Amino acid sequence: MRRRLAGLGAVAATTAALTISLPAAAHAADYCNGNVVAQHDGYGFSTRLIRSYDGRSICVNTWNQTGHQAWTKAELYDPTGFPAGGDFAPYYQYASTGWEPVVSGCWKWFGIPNGSGGWTGYQNCF
Repeated sequence: MRRRLAGLGAVAATTAALTISLPAAAHAADYCNGNVVAQHDGYGFSTRLIRSYDGRSICVNTWNQTGHQAWTKAELYDPTGFPAGGDFAPYYQYASTGWEPVVSGCWKWFGIPNGSGGWTGYQNCF
């Protein structure tokens, strides 16, 4: 019985150590690496429409460059106007939509505040 309790204690200690080492803010999706299709900057933010290296997927990453935690948005709409991916929360670093499969047509995306409480939209066609 002692051996079993000691084993449980070791598991609990390991779990606690892992929990402490996790980042403070979780993201809906991971940061996407690929080719930058378009980039816009403003109000302390930089948003990028990224296409995967194989060309089959796109993603929006928005970097919060304000130096403090702020509402950060990455939003993507497919050619039919359907929300394809979004991440909107108070982050210190970035928001990301995650990868979405590319279909032909014009995609709308958001990531830069417009200074009036809204968000500036952009469009790119594939």
